[in-house]
Amino acid sequence: MARAWKSPKSGRTQRPYLDGIGSRVIRYSRRPTTKGPTRGGPGRMALHEHDTALTARQRQVLEATVDRYIATAEPVGSRTLVQWAGWDVSPATVRNAMAQLEELGYLHQPHTSAGRVPSQMGYRAYVDGLLQSQGADSQAPKSDVRKRLLTRYRDLAPDEWESLFRSTCQLLSQLSHYIGVVIGGETGDRILERLELVALGGRSLMTVLILKPGIVRQRIVTTESELDAAAVRVVVAVLNDRLAGKTLREIRMFASEMETLSDWFRGEHRTTAIEVTRAAFLRDYDTDVYWDGVRNVIGGDELDGPRQNALYGALESRESLATLFDAATHTRLRGEAVRALIGTEIPGFGLDGCSFVAATYYLGDDTFGVVGVIGPMRMQYPKVIPLVGATADLITQQFDGLQ
Repeated sequence: MARAWKSPKSGRTQRPYLDGIGSRVIRYSRRPTTKGPTRGGPGRMALHEHDTALTARQRQVLEATVDRYIATAEPVGSRTLVQWAGWDVSPATVRNAMAQLEELGYLHQPHTSAGRVPSQMGYRAYVDGLLQSQGADSQAPKSDVRKRLLTRYRDLAPDEWESLFRSTCQLLSQLSHYIGVVIGGETGDRILERLELVALGGRSLMTVLILKPGIVRQRIVTTESELDAAAVRVVVAVLNDRLAGKTLREIRMFASEMETLSDWFRGEHRTTAIEVTRAAFLRDYDTDVYWDGVRNVIGGDELDGPRQNALYGALESRESLATLFDAATHTRLRGEAVRALIGTEIPGFGLDGCSFVAATYYLGDDTFGVVGVIGPMRMQYPKVIPLVGATADLITQQFDGLQ
């Protein structure tokens, strides 16, 4: 007969059931659900498609091993795991399961005499399970996060989006103890509200694009010739009348041809229109990138020198962060709102020791940007995933209030 074991949290006595002929299924219930473990499936950890070959015992041992390693940063041995999880099974039973997981690539052993640690594949399976169960299991942490975010946002004016993004990064960093990141989407997808030009003297001109919802893009340019102030005012008024409500990508397509300007303007105004359009719309504007908390990760023990340098270089490169934005918005896990890139899944960075947990925030039905947390692969995923999800939801709600 199978022996009983006690849940370390609830203290309730439960009995493992038999999986197949003579094999005992280990129920890991360090964070028991209200219904308790169910027969025929894991207690919390749902599997991604590539993990369906794992038995229930292997899944539970993998989950417990990752949890223990995240908590301690020490290789996990079978005897330690049995005591920590409160299982009433022999260490040999767990040791066999760990050996099987190592053979399958989910765990590895740093030293022959040491315990085992998760591989990137092991983290992937663990995180996939968290992502699939986040809707049911993370409402309490989301509620707490939402309250703290609302407190931070309460005093911001509706158009103070730069302050909102900076504040968001700071709060993500403080709550996660990793690096908080906010990345804006492609400027080309932004909708023009109006164009303003400020003459700075001579051929110098400041172009100011006001984009919905209250995002401002400005840069100083030098025109080919000195422009007449009165002609500039006329041109700007016509351009605002014809172009407001269109995306910058649509405007650039029309502006690159210049034929439409011939229909809209004549004489001196046509020459001025060409100069203004080139200055305002045919030059790239920087992507919004905000991050905070780099000291939480760089300088610690998780990443060696080369990896720390790679991470800092990636944060300093807008091009690299734009690539990260693309990866975060196009890498989906069964349609989950929050997604994670682990190790070598992060493209073009050399950040094989890091993870990026991200979620998109929206303006209407369109992706507007990405909010996330960058940290070591040994990250507190159960804490970070609901934190990132709640943050993205709240930013979206802030944007919705402007529509």
